[in-house]
Amino acid sequence: MSYTQPEKWVEIRKGGDFAAIGEKYGISPVIARILRNREIVSDEEIHDFLFGTLEDMEDPMLLDSAPEAAVLLYKKVRAGCRIRIIGDYDVDGICSTFILYDTLRRDGADIDYDIPDRIRDGFGLNVRLIEKAYQDGVDTILTCDNGIAATDAVSKAKEYDMTVILTDHHEPNYEEADPDDVKMTASRQKIRTYILPPADLIVNPKKPGCTYPNKDLCGAGVAWKLMQIYESLYMGPDASDRLNETDFLCEAGSDEKNRQSNGNRLHIKKLADCPVTMEHLPFAAIATVADVMKLTGENRILVQKGLSMLPDIPNPGMQALIRQTGISGRQLNCYDIGFILGPCLNAGGRLDSAMRSVALLTQQD
Repeated sequence: MSYTQPEKWVEIRKGGDFAAIGEKYGISPVIARILRNREIVSDEEIHDFLFGTLEDMEDPMLLDSAPEAAVLLYKKVRAGCRIRIIGDYDVDGICSTFILYDTLRRDGADIDYDIPDRIRDGFGLNVRLIEKAYQDGVDTILTCDNGIAATDAVSKAKEYDMTVILTDHHEPNYEEADPDDVKMTASRQKIRTYILPPADLIVNPKKPGCTYPNKDLCGAGVAWKLMQIYESLYMGPDASDRLNETDFLCEAGSDEKNRQSNGNRLHIKKLADCPVTMEHLPFAAIATVADVMKLTGENRILVQKGLSMLPDIPNPGMQALIRQTGISGRQLNCYDIGFILGPCLNAGGRLDSAMRSVALLTQQD
C-alpha cells in the first residue's frame, strides 16, 4: 500500500493593517490579507476589485491607433469597400470575429470573415489567406486575436494594395542585440528591436509605445474596445451630429497629449449609451475567461458584468448552446465558461472548422 505525504499549506504573510482595511471596505480581515497577498493594495485597486463598475473601465481612446482604426473602418464602410475579418480558431478568436462582424454588419458594411484551418494554416494570418482574399475582391483585411507576427502575410497584402488593420493582444516579435554601452553589456541587458508588420494600423496594448493601462486584454477585449469607439462615433440616432469629430481624430492621431489638450472636442459615449457594444460584452467576458487572462482591473469588471448578462443574452446561438449544455435557468460562473461553453466553441476548430462556431453566434433565429 502506497502512502501519500499530506500536503503542507503555507500562509503568505505580507504586512498590512488588515483589520483597518476590512473595516474600510466592509470585508473580513482574511479577504483583506488575500488582496494584499495578490498585490492589490492601493485604494483604487481595492475599490475596482471589490466594487468596480463599467464607469471604472479604461478609456478606449487611450488604446493606441484605435481611434484611427475606427475612422478608417467608417470610411471603408461608407465607400462600400469589401472588408474581410480574419480571426483565429480558439474561443478568443471566435468571439473577436463575432464582435467585429456583428457590429460592422449592423452599420451596413460589406463584410465577411475567414478563420484559419488549425491543420492546414496553423495560427494566424498567412499568405494563403491573403491570396484568397485578393481573389475574392477584398479591399480591407481586419484581423483579430492575431496578426502582430504576420509580417510576410501583411507584406503580401500591401503588394496587392490592400488596406490592413491588425487588432491583437499578443507580444510582437523582436530581435535582441548587445548594447554599445559596456556597463549594460556587463549586466547582460540587451537592446530589443521590435519587428512590426507593415500594416496601415496596429491596435494592440502590447505594441511598443502604447500607453493603454491594461496590458492584459484578450483579443476580444481589444476588438470590443475598438467597436465601442466605432459605435460611439458612427452608430445610433445622433451619429450624424458626431461625424465632425472624425477630422479631429485623424488630425490628433494617436498622440495622447493632443487628445487630452483637445478633449473638449472629443465626446465618446458611455458604455451604457452604446447598446450594440453592451450586447457584445458577454462575448468579451467569455473570451477573457477562456483565454485565461488576469481577472483584475477592468478584466474583472468586464467578466463580472458579462457573467451577469449571460443568462439573458439575446444572441440566439448562445442561447441555444446554453440550453443544450444544460446550464440554463441559473446564474453562470467562470467554471461554466472555462469548462462548458468555452470548450464547445473551441471544438469547432478542433473537429472541423471554427467557421461553424462563428456561424452559430451569427444566427438570427
